[in-house]
Amino acid sequence: MNKELSLLLGDANVGKSLLATQCGASAVMQMRKVLHVGLEMSRARNLIRYFTALADTNDKISYGQIYNFVPEDHVFDYINRLYEKYEGYLIVEEFPTGKCSIEDLYRLLDKHSDIELLVVDYLDLMKPVLKREQLRFELSDLALALRGLASEADIHVMSPTQASKGAKNKRIVGTEYSAEDYGKFRIADWAVGIGQNATDLIKKQVVLSIIRSRNSEKGYAERYVIDFPTMRFVYMGAEISGGQSADGH
Repeated sequence: MNKELSLLLGDANVGKSLLATQCGASAVMQMRKVLHVGLEMSRARNLIRYFTALADTNDKISYGQIYNFVPEDHVFDYINRLYEKYEGYLIVEEFPTGKCSIEDLYRLLDKHSDIELLVVDYLDLMKPVLKREQLRFELSDLALALRGLASEADIHVMSPTQASKGAKNKRIVGTEYSAEDYGKFRIADWAVGIGQNATDLIKKQVVLSIIRSRNSEKGYAERYVIDFPTMRFVYMGAEISGGQSADGH
């Protein structure tokens, strides 16, 4: 929904940025205009992730092929077809870590009209709105500013955010694992926890659980396997007690 803020909470290397990219790619496939602002990875790497996530079953292409540009003709033709199909619907920008301000985001939105989804990857790496003695106040300020931007620009804003070390090896990640500050989740309209224990890591699986929601069941959790060659989260079923999914996986 427009005028809303979504946060994705997870430990390091659990798939926060990848999930944000898949959400962005899904919006592009619906012919919605997406602006992705990378504060951690380069523009080139983010584009390769998007190119992979935008593939359909007939394209028969993987992240590795696009990254290595092999086979050259196949990758070149594929990228050209993506450009023709989605021209103007995906804009990827890059800022050095700690240098992107809220004002920079407003300027980008002025530059690129009709944006429907803004992905900021990620909240914790933005330039503080105001220098504070404690990081938790800076993060609250940033979440509040992003929520205000979403409302003023009439768009949806999505941003991953770092979980605390306590989230490591936890299957269900909630606000109690919020790094530095819980306050940012009071501001968010939606929040999803990304959990992964040691066994899940080996199986390349994660559990996504709703932390905060305007109109869905709080605490609802689903299991996904991360298919890295296609840069996608593949649904496996609802998570239930005992650690098994609804379809027996």
